[in-house]
Amino acid sequence: MANLWHPEYTFADPAFPDLNTLRSRAMFHMFITNRDKSKMVVTHTTAAIPGPEENTYVTTYTCDYLYEAAPVHNEIRATIEVKDGKIWRQVDEFPLATWAKQSLGIMGSALKLVGMLDGVVKKKAAERLDGWCAKNEEFKGKE
Repeated sequence: MANLWHPEYTFADPAFPDLNTLRSRAMFHMFITNRDKSKMVVTHTTAAIPGPEENTYVTTYTCDYLYEAAPVHNEIRATIEVKDGKIWRQVDEFPLATWAKQSLGIMGSALKLVGMLDGVVKKKAAERLDGWCAKNEEFKGKE
């Protein structure tokens, strides 16, 4: 995957909004290195089709994994922008409430009910990525 990224590649989704290049790469490395524990399986469900703007493509994929032992099936719509023949920007969309219900159970539903789901998920995701970066020399202390 890294060979497909533009040097200025960025990523965003409901849990990791607007990651810069370094943090985008770190997030993927974090997921890949934890794959044995999370049992992550990614399946592309549609081929990329031209998007609404020039140099954009839309595709869908599913991601099945364990989130702290809870099984998650996430259906994702990715909008990919290409620059110089490489993936420059990727924006993934999925229903955060559905993800939270699967991964967090009743707590996820409660957080949605009281309007705190987005904030809590983004905060926890950032903390998890920060912790992972702090333990990995390639990303440690860099922004």
